[in-house]
Amino acid sequence: GEGGGESESCVGGHCDRGERSDAAPLLDSTRKRAVGSTREKTSAAPVLSKKEKLLSNKRETLVKMLQFVLNSPVRTIEGPGHVLSVLVEASGASFALQPDGQVPTDAGRMTSLFVHLFNGHYAREIDMLIACVGCFERATRYCSEDWDTQTYGLLSQAAQDITVETTLQQIYTGDGVRSDPYSSVVQFLERVSGWSSDGVQMSREMLSQVMEAAGKTAQGKTAVTHLVNFSCQKIKSIKKPDELVAEAGQFIDALSLLFPQPAVAAILSETLSNELESSLSNNASYFERGSIFSPLLSVTTVIDGTVSPMLLKDPKYGCFTELRNFPDVSGSELDSCCVHLQDGLHRCHDLVYSAILRILKLKSPRTSVVLGWLAAIMSLNELRAGPKFRGQKTQGICSDGFMLNICAVLLQLSKPFHSFSPSARKLGLIACDYTSSPSCRLLFRNEPCLASGYITGDEEKVTDPKRFLAPESEFKFTTECFYFTMHALHVGLMPAMDTYSQAMRDLQKHSQLMTVMMMPGHGGSSGSDSGSGEKLVKDLTALYHFSWSCSLLDPLFVQNCCEFYITQAVWLLRLMESCKEEGLSQSAIEELQRKNMSTIPEFCVKDMAVWFNFVVQARPTL
Repeated sequence: GEGGGESESCVGGHCDRGERSDAAPLLDSTRKRAVGSTREKTSAAPVLSKKEKLLSNKRETLVKMLQFVLNSPVRTIEGPGHVLSVLVEASGASFALQPDGQVPTDAGRMTSLFVHLFNGHYAREIDMLIACVGCFERATRYCSEDWDTQTYGLLSQAAQDITVETTLQQIYTGDGVRSDPYSSVVQFLERVSGWSSDGVQMSREMLSQVMEAAGKTAQGKTAVTHLVNFSCQKIKSIKKPDELVAEAGQFIDALSLLFPQPAVAAILSETLSNELESSLSNNASYFERGSIFSPLLSVTTVIDGTVSPMLLKDPKYGCFTELRNFPDVSGSELDSCCVHLQDGLHRCHDLVYSAILRILKLKSPRTSVVLGWLAAIMSLNELRAGPKFRGQKTQGICSDGFMLNICAVLLQLSKPFHSFSPSARKLGLIACDYTSSPSCRLLFRNEPCLASGYITGDEEKVTDPKRFLAPESEFKFTTECFYFTMHALHVGLMPAMDTYSQAMRDLQKHSQLMTVMMMPGHGGSSGSDSGSGEKLVKDLTALYHFSWSCSLLDPLFVQNCCEFYITQAVWLLRLMESCKEEGLSQSAIEELQRKNMSTIPEFCVKDMAVWFNFVVQARPTL
């Protein structure tokens, strides 16, 4: 062109800018011939009709959409006649449009177009999860004003479908779900929780669609179940409980986003249903070792079993033994340690609570499953509340730490109708005849009641292996949750308090005995052996007290227990006052009160008194 000729002469240095050289006439003639040739070519180009121009603009717009969503150069290749053989090409992958070159207007054709280009473009992608997350995010962004909303809607839906399907394939393979530390399972969980090292985070919308798609196939359900199991096991595997949130934070956050998903709740409901069936042929410890929630409910600082000197070398209790001046630890250091421990425990409680609450919001059959699961745990642990033989441990029941965690979860479920809550009016919905009803999932038959007798119930229910199910209960959730919490505290909290109190008394006796042995004139020696023995007993006493206090005397747990027992007392008073109907004689009122009290287990009042007495003695300042 003209600029080219002038530029060449200037760069060659034969003339100055603004001056003409001797070669000017030759350059002028060359320009005229070039311009004339360009005009001839322009005039020879075919003129497109209005319809063809419109079609060409639509194809150009589709190319822009594809470039944006795929984040890759896309072009169209036109064959003879400009519309007979139109190909859309991206990274070597091409797709032929309709015979007349029309832009796809149906979902099936658009899906075929995008899937073909997506697979071709990302065929050699190292990390497909990053590609899927990025493609999904771009496809769900706001559509440009210049783009056709209908076409972009089809393209966006096609992109979402293929990225969701590809994401599921990444976390599940034909040989089973992969769980090595560098697998797509870990990468998926980290991107869900926002803990990934590359900063790529999956949106809530994409996670919802992935979980919804997983819930429609058996493969997807298996993958989701494995994701939950894998995350729970990672949380449980942390050796030091005070580092639980720091070391397993990505898995805790991932579960906190997975559990509220309706599709995940439905899958968990099916898993709990299978556990419930399996529990009919197992003992209570099955839930602690085989349940999907067992890793979360087994996270505890409670020492279960015999107090042994080996506990002082256990890394699990290093958070206590490594404190400065142990066992004479300052209050501030101990409080700081307990705060970190209790933070991890609360996060585990919240996870189980959120999962159960989401299942309860599903339809009735699934609600029955989770209530039956809770009832089975408490009913099969009835032996914990029975007479104990000193020096012997009852086999086949859950540990104190596991049961305290179950109590913490149930206290959260019952919190909405505590007497301190704005929903305290729901106390009137609690039915007192639940314990003697055939719909009762728990076993109260022959339990001493508040009317100086025993609770009567269906005798066949005692031996019925499916008594936990009761699919069509005539009672509201408020009633069942109230009695579940009452019963859980009876078989979980009360025995745990007995275990702690008895162990502390035994350690105190050993400490006093060692002190007496060191005194002159008592047949003992004041040498190094006696001194080391006294120090060992002192260390074990401090360790046992510190570890149990973190769970049993957790301020939040104590507060929830106190609120529940106060609510229980308020409910009993209201129940007694409701019998004083106008026009009834005193004897009729007392008879009605006696009838109501004949269905209330005696332990509900005893446990209340024992709990407040224990708290006042163990932690007066709390």
